Amino acid sequence: MLSLCTFKLNDSEIKLVMPEARFAEPLYTVIDQDRESLARYLPWADAMNSVQDELNFIEFARHQFADRKLFLFVITDNRQPVGMIDLHNVNFDSHSAEVGYWLASSSQGKGIMTNALKQMIINIQPELQLHKITVVADVDNIASRSIPQRLGFTHEAVLKDHIFSNGQYHDADTFIRLFD
Repeated sequence: MLSLCTFKLNDSEIKLVMPEARFAEPLYTVIDQDRESLARYLPWADAMNSVQDELNFIEFARHQFADRKLFLFVITDNRQPVGMIDLHNVNFDSHSAEVGYWLASSSQGKGIMTNALKQMIINIQPELQLHKITVVADVDNIASRSIPQRLGFTHEAVLKDHIFSNGQYHDADTFIRLFD
């Protein structure tokens, strides 16, 4: 299992690891359990309807990783998959990328995602030589918006009708972090 990083948080060992086929079933279980809350903000949640769908996504992500287009990591808490974090829309010409993330409701409120984003930046930003990382979050998703704020990202703009989820358009806050 390839790991980007490992960190301790309270009594937990948190790892950011490359997605593998063996994670498909436990990730799908978490998605299925949290489908309603995930689908409120994430358009893909309603389209993930089976373990096979998750397995197909993992295979897609691994190919995108090989092409340096998507850098997706499974977040594990004491070896149990509890979410994902990624860099997508990677543009090596402009040295920029966007971050996406989601976390099981049972794992929220513990600092896992804030620390996962912090560690991902520490471990991958120098390798990719990124100048700008952007987080886009539904304006109503207070938990998601608070993560870049805690890490010192700058609020850049509100994008009107930027996210289409649950049959309607939602505004999105954008947060950026610049690197020298």
